[in-house]
Amino acid sequence: YKRQGINAEYGGPPRTQATVPIMKSFLLFVCLVGIASASVSRTYIDFNFNKIFATSVVPAVTGPVSSTAVNYDFQGTTFQGFLFSTSNYSNDYQPAVLLLPDGDGINDFAKSKAALFAQAGYLVFLADFYGRGVVPASLSAQTTRVEYLRANPTYFRGLVSAAYSVLANQVEVDTSRVAAVGYGIGGTAALEAVRAGIPVSSAVILYGDLRVISRSQPGDIKASLLFLHGSLDTNTPPTVLADLQNELNYLNVDWQWVSYGSAYGYFSNPSYNDASLSRVYNKQVDAKSQQAALRFLSDRSA
Repeated sequence: YKRQGINAEYGGPPRTQATVPIMKSFLLFVCLVGIASASVSRTYIDFNFNKIFATSVVPAVTGPVSSTAVNYDFQGTTFQGFLFSTSNYSNDYQPAVLLLPDGDGINDFAKSKAALFAQAGYLVFLADFYGRGVVPASLSAQTTRVEYLRANPTYFRGLVSAAYSVLANQVEVDTSRVAAVGYGIGGTAALEAVRAGIPVSSAVILYGDLRVISRSQPGDIKASLLFLHGSLDTNTPPTVLADLQNELNYLNVDWQWVSYGSAYGYFSNPSYNDASLSRVYNKQVDAKSQQAALRFLSDRSA
């Protein structure tokens, strides 16, 4: 499915008084059709368009966040992500967020973050890095998957692109206002997305592994970038940060850096409290970083 824009210009003979009643009748018809269709279901189609998922949406009425599972395939594996939305958006195209989770995968924490962005007015797709129904059973399993993704950048970028395609193909989405937001390995994925030319307009990277997987060339990175980092995060040492910042400056990228004092990595995830792993939840920094991300996205999706 490919959405086509319409940019038609009215032409023809000048209107006369005889055409006015016809136009009034036509406008009344359009209004009645709009009212009749205001509560129709919206459909979500998976990456291979094999299944249709329908959720009832009532426009312009504030309500709770709803989520819909969406299956999509990549290189012979079925993945399962989740679309999050609220019922308070209009019929206009919506800004959207591709949410890329940390090494824990799709769990309650990842879903809670997706819900927060949905409540802020974005259609959100929470991507899957493991495969449908797969949850890493241990930190070792996480590390194995993360290192595989980093060691196979073509696969990694393709997996992110497949998730982006699910989101971009939703009829509600304004594809000029899609952002990538990632936590941990998801932050790395967001950076790889913009390096690969996946057409997101902005990206927010929260405590991502910022070691360079592959260099970019001038003009490759078109998105605006926001990095939200813990000053005590030893997973990304100062030499790595300096290297990345020098590269971004050389490439003339629009980027911002926020370093939170006395904060480790994984500062947004309440499951972690281990300074030896540089993974410690920080409630205050979590709240600050969420607001910073929302302000950044709002500035760039206006």
